[in-house]
Amino acid sequence: MDFWICRNTGGPQWGEKGYFRIQRSMPNYPDAFSLARRYFYPWKRGFNEPKCM
Repeated sequence: MDFWICRNTGGPQWGEKGYFRIQRSMPNYPDAFSLARRYFYPWKRGFNEPKCM
């Protein structure tokens, strides 16, 4: 299984010593977790939350 190894911002106590995996290819779902085509990131409420675009 192909996957990306990504680093989190929560520190080494989170995930796999500060890292997590995202599966790259899913034959039945070609666009699932398609990081090259979609941009997303978690947003914690209360920290300079952007206005609606």
